[in-house]
Amino acid sequence: MSESLVGYTTFIILQIMIWYLIIKTPAILKFINTRLILLIVLFSSFITLFVSVSWDTAKLELFDITNISLRVTFTFMVLDNLAIFRLILTFPKERNLPIIDILLVIVAIIAIYFTFFTNLIFIGATLKEGVLFRIEGKYYSLSSVLASSLLMASSIIGIIRAFKMKERIHKLQMIMIVIGTSLSLLIAVLIAMIIPLVFKTFKFYYLSPLTSFVLAGTLIYAITRTKLFNISSGIYNTAAIITLTVIVGTIGGTLFNTLSKQNIISSNMTPIIELILFSSILLVSRYIDTLIRKILKFKSHYLETLRKDLSSLELNKSEHEIVNHLVKSLKENISSSKINIFIENEVGILENIFSENNILKNLEKGDKAFDILSSYKNKNIFFLSEVISDPFLKQHEDLILNFFKDLNAEVIILAKDGEHIIMVISLGEKENGTPYDNYDYQTLNEIYINLFTIGYILKNQRKQKTTTTVKREIEMSKFIIENLVSNINKPNRNILDLEFLTKSSSGLGGDFVDIIALSKDKYLIVVGDISGKGLTASMSMVVIKSSIQTLIRRKINFKSLVSELNKIIKENLPKGTFFSGVFMIVDISQKSMFFINNGIPVIWYYSSKNRTVAQIQGEGKVLGFVKDISKLIEVKKVSLEKGDIIAVATDGFTEATSIDGTQFDLSAVEKIIKQNSEKYSSEILTKIFDTWYEFSNRQIKDDISLLIFRMP
Repeated sequence: MSESLVGYTTFIILQIMIWYLIIKTPAILKFINTRLILLIVLFSSFITLFVSVSWDTAKLELFDITNISLRVTFTFMVLDNLAIFRLILTFPKERNLPIIDILLVIVAIIAIYFTFFTNLIFIGATLKEGVLFRIEGKYYSLSSVLASSLLMASSIIGIIRAFKMKERIHKLQMIMIVIGTSLSLLIAVLIAMIIPLVFKTFKFYYLSPLTSFVLAGTLIYAITRTKLFNISSGIYNTAAIITLTVIVGTIGGTLFNTLSKQNIISSNMTPIIELILFSSILLVSRYIDTLIRKILKFKSHYLETLRKDLSSLELNKSEHEIVNHLVKSLKENISSSKINIFIENEVGILENIFSENNILKNLEKGDKAFDILSSYKNKNIFFLSEVISDPFLKQHEDLILNFFKDLNAEVIILAKDGEHIIMVISLGEKENGTPYDNYDYQTLNEIYINLFTIGYILKNQRKQKTTTTVKREIEMSKFIIENLVSNINKPNRNILDLEFLTKSSSGLGGDFVDIIALSKDKYLIVVGDISGKGLTASMSMVVIKSSIQTLIRRKINFKSLVSELNKIIKENLPKGTFFSGVFMIVDISQKSMFFINNGIPVIWYYSSKNRTVAQIQGEGKVLGFVKDISKLIEVKKVSLEKGDIIAVATDGFTEATSIDGTQFDLSAVEKIIKQNSEKYSSEILTKIFDTWYEFSNRQIKDDISLLIFRMP
């Protein structure tokens, strides 16, 4: 049974390959061609399995089972050949060929019929001198020739189609498919025909699973190949591999020959000994390979030169000097043209700080193509060839190709601080006319840490510049903003016991509270959060506060006020500006509150009568997403009694986390309100904030607003 070990081992390896690909890249199942390749590998794995079953059952003289197993093996071989033919007809295009598919299914049905229901292909099986023999039917030779001819035709068609393909990566993938098909056919002919004919022996039949292994391996390599070969690198690697093969083969052959002559092993154990020897030599071959490559010293590679250039960069230089050094290194070593460099600024936009081809656009992280690239796990370097060959990227091919086209890019490099992108470099086509290949990709991966370091330095230099500029702008804007913030009609405590606070993570922010007296006992209260941070958000807040005052003067109703404000945000503020908050009208004389929720995360209502705290915010629609929000909002009413308390908080408060990532428990606020319901709002507010602040490790990571009032 030792002969079957090769087949069983190959079956397990091919199954692992299939499931590894499916689990690692589920997108592979979405395309016709990759599904076909997986199907071919699956058929190939079953061929190896049933070849081994045939050997084992024949040795146990269970020839009825052997006969069935051989027929199954032949059937899978036919299906394999038909699937290969279908693949080569359309690859890499995703095309349905209904007529061809029907014809191939008919051929498969005919083959299955003749294989299983007649003796025209197989009659049976026997064992001669421990070797499995097929008892072939009248048309076995003809069917074998037809199957081989189909593979030959597939290879010829593949070569013709490869020459006509526009994309180099597709040419390479097709050539790999043709090589796999041709090699598997050659090995099959060698084992099944040439060796038996020349050497008059069938003892090497047990090696036939290698045919399936070669076919499956090259096809999987073809679909996972997303970058071009480097020709010089290929020559170098070939030389290294040939040298390694000669050395390892000589060692293995000498060792095996010595053991055989000394009768240490028997012929029945030969496959097992071969496997053990092969595995042992494979373990040490990696060290031999390293030694060979050091001796050969392939000098035309530029990795070390580029690494040395980047390492020599003095990072205390100015932004201009650092960028020029980086660009010069990339151009002289990789021969890149049309280089663009983007660095993240204070508001999270990747700002173009260098462009050889006058790209004026900045990169915003909301861009769909950019988000797709940045969401690709553990990948920082993207080649244009990958967009049309990588299963994950191919799902969004048109979108990402346009992104590359906008930058005139062949390569895009994302420098990430964790999952946060701080720098993007795009490289255009090479000035020497050669394509970017696998060696370029490996080199960029090797120097990635150098690029990240440069990106980090540039970001911090820009941050310092921005900080200086912003400080000046803040000083100029400070008077206006503070004047508007302080211009609040806060009621006296004997009229309405109200207190609030706003805290920003960056000095100025978009969270705000506004209180406007509509009459002596009626107040409009707004608690809100403008998207963004810093000066931009603060200026948007100024516009919104001013707009509210203007709309009130028009004496429109409550719902119309919110609807009109939504239009102002949508049409006049920077794209991507949104407001989440709540508008409340508190009528003290009528002891009631009307409110419209526009995305405020929490409104607490404390009932002095029942001594209970409940959340009453319901669902709310954020302002700024749609032009007309009137049909999406509603006015709600809450009746209030003496001693009732209303508390409101923005999302910076509710989404805060502790140092270990635990989210703030809002029930703590409810507990504080209940325990301190008789105290002034200012005291309750202080206790709530102090509790939250300690929980957040005394850090304010996002802008927050808190407001509390109690009915007199």
